[in-house]
Amino acid sequence: MEMPVSGIVVVPFKGKEKALVTRLNEMGVDALGIGKKGIACVVEASSSKDIERKVKLIESWDDVVNVSLIYHNFEDETRELSRDYQ
Repeated sequence: MEMPVSGIVVVPFKGKEKALVTRLNEMGVDALGIGKKGIACVVEASSSKDIERKVKLIESWDDVVNVSLIYHNFEDETRELSRDYQ
């Protein structure tokens, strides 16, 4: 079973970008780069619930203005759930 994957953009307060990239990488979030609209990241976890927990944690950080979900792949998770209900 593949893990769910989400693409997010983390918007930091000005001047906090590099420190935030380090912090994201330390928690297992793949920070891909800093752009004009924020930090592009990929979040993987064992379930969508775990991704939600990670995003909520990031949103709570003092150096974060906003987190936007750009993409979420949960096909394999959906297939697993549908098998459980058959």
